Amino acid sequence: MDIEIIVIGESGKWVLNLPRIRIGQDPNCEVSLQPGKYPMVAGEHLTLEVANGAVSLARGAPLGGETFVNGHPD
Repeated sequence: MDIEIIVIGESGKWVLNLPRIRIGQDPNCEVSLQPGKYPMVAGEHLTLEVANGAVSLARGAPLGGETFVNGHPD
């Protein structure tokens, strides 16, 4: 299942077909964001898990951070 990741402030998008997608500043994340542009994003800000055609938030932002999934706070 292709998962389309769109980050507000970025012109492109990521299309991934993986069971686990990490998003953050860490260059090892599948979606790696520039620290200077996204200072509020942690090294591993969140992890999405994909199973049986559904996407779920496996691990959210560190305390004090905000995460939105499909435009809704999570």
